[in-house]
Amino acid sequence: MSSKTIQGLDLRTRTRVAVTMQQGRITSIERVPGDPSPADPWIAPPLVDLQVNGFAGIDF
Repeated sequence: MSSKTIQGLDLRTRTRVAVTMQQGRITSIERVPGDPSPADPWIAPPLVDLQVNGFAGIDF
């Protein structure tokens, strides 16, 4: 089983976190001790566009 951990800043809380993934799925999100650094990457929830711009050949 392959595992990968990414550390960065939680966009919502501005705290340092470690996100661990196994087989392409997030298995844990844990706080990491220490002060945030400007070099830390941001970790944010995915953005999903649910907007519908047309249907049945009609655009609006």
